[in-house]
Amino acid sequence: MAEEALKNLAIPSREEEGCIRYIPRREGNILIVDEEWRDQEALDRHMETPHFQAFVQATRSVWIGAPEIKDVK
Repeated sequence: MAEEALKNLAIPSREEEGCIRYIPRREGNILIVDEEWRDQEALDRHMETPHFQAFVQATRSVWIGAPEIKDVK
């Protein structure tokens, strides 16, 4: 369920202004998104989009902890 929802999130996310890379993948029981945004403003806008909010609502019940965000520069 969550993996399919993440794949569906990738489609509109890749079309967003400021999205450079958005690649979901699974490592064991962990879902990971390798994503790159032009700047913090683009990422903030992404997190407010209806498709991102729908993903959060659809998958929150299967999270085992808070999402972990790593900023790699």
